[in-house]
Amino acid sequence: MEDLQQIVSVARMYYQRGMKQEEIAKRLKVSRASVSLILTEAKKKGIVEITIHNPLENHDEISGMLSTEFGIRRCIVVPTSIRETDALIGLTAARAAEIFDEEAKNGDKVGIAWGRTCYAFMSSYQPRHHLQGVHVIPLVGGSNRNLKRYQLNEMVRQFSEKVKGSPAFIHAPALPSSQKDYELYMNSSSLRKMMNLWKKIDIAVVSVGVPPISREFDGSKTVASRKKRADPARLPVGDICARYFDINGRFIDDREYKRIIGIPVESLRKTEKIICVVGGTEKAYSLLGALRTGLVHTLITDEQTALAVMRARREEQAGTIKRSIERLFSQSNGQ
Repeated sequence: MEDLQQIVSVARMYYQRGMKQEEIAKRLKVSRASVSLILTEAKKKGIVEITIHNPLENHDEISGMLSTEFGIRRCIVVPTSIRETDALIGLTAARAAEIFDEEAKNGDKVGIAWGRTCYAFMSSYQPRHHLQGVHVIPLVGGSNRNLKRYQLNEMVRQFSEKVKGSPAFIHAPALPSSQKDYELYMNSSSLRKMMNLWKKIDIAVVSVGVPPISREFDGSKTVASRKKRADPARLPVGDICARYFDINGRFIDDREYKRIIGIPVESLRKTEKIICVVGGTEKAYSLLGALRTGLVHTLITDEQTALAVMRARREEQAGTIKRSIERLFSQSNGQ
């Protein structure tokens, strides 16, 4: 029994706490070779089982459940036990690059959104076959943030080079500082051309944003997202292309919604293929709401995020999700 306890203890230190064999040996006052033998014995006795999660495969059971629940045409759930958000984004973005190659065709008008996940998708994308006549189009206006993931025109330019296509650029902020500025931009010839392009998107690559702290796109801020709403079911849980929606997938049609310069929801609904890429368990409620907007045709996510969405769905069935949404909204807004 004492030997068994030592095997379990060493296995926990090595596999769960991430300690090096040298550290374990020093702590137990044994040789490194002894630690290695103990770990081997842990595998032989079945105390430790090594499972390989292949990110190139699909978790059929979970993806099938999500497809059935939300009516998704195609659902890819990347098998993984990783929980770190950056790693999950990298896995899902790399898989999305493969799916894009399968879905895109010559002459497509490809819409691209901004954000960390879309940036990771475009950065990791390496074409497996040559596309011809592709036109790459930004789906939302610009931002004065210095982060690369918000510089959508530059992202579009770089991605169009990879697919040997032609880029379109948007010369307007995502959220003008006033209604008057919004009208000036929308009446410009360049925005009229962009609006026409948005109506002709064949395939769009988007992600899902988390609940807003404040809507800050061009340096201006609005406080609409901080207003306390009586019904938690109407709180914004996430966004697609800078347009916020609630847990039931209803877009929040407030003053800021009407002032966003980005592809209209009506144009997104007419888009033939929308690939939604989401990685990170903190987006569980956001993704749950997004799946109900009816805009997600192909979902690419990771196992941990998919499981988190299913847990959120169970909270809903148990009638406790409103408290979770209120807590999430309060935390994101520092209340």
